Amino acid sequence: MNKSIFLLIVALHVAVTVSAQQFLPPIQRFSSSKPGYLITRSGQRVEFTLDDLDRKRGLIIRVEGKTLDGKKFKYEADEVQELGLAPSDYAKLSLFSNSTRSVAKMHGGRWRDGYATDGRHG
Repeated sequence: MNKSIFLLIVALHVAVTVSAQQFLPPIQRFSSSKPGYLITRSGQRVEFTLDDLDRKRGLIIRVEGKTLDGKKFKYEADEVQELGLAPSDYAKLSLFSNSTRSVAKMHGGRWRDGYATDGRHG
C-alpha cells in the first residue's frame, strides 16, 4: 500500500516536472537592419525593416518602419495581428553572456584552466 502511494506521488511529480513550461528570457532590442514582418487584422502581410518600436509599461503600442520597397508606415498595436522581428546582435550577445554567467554561478565561480570545477580536484 505504502509502495503504491509512493509510486503515485513520484509519477505525479515526474508528470508535472516534464510538462512544466520554461519561458525564454525577454528580448528588449530588435534589429533595424534585418527584415521583419507583420500581419494586420485585415490579413495583409507587410515585410519591413524596423525604425521604431514604441512601448508603454513594457507592452508594444506602435510599430514604425519601412517596407522593403522604401515606403514608411506606422501601425498601432490594435491593428497588428502578428509581429515577427529578429533580435539585434547586441540582444543575442546579452543572452549568451547571461547564460555563461549562470554556468559560472552554478559552479560557484570555481574555474581552473578555463573549465568549471566541482572544487574536489585541485
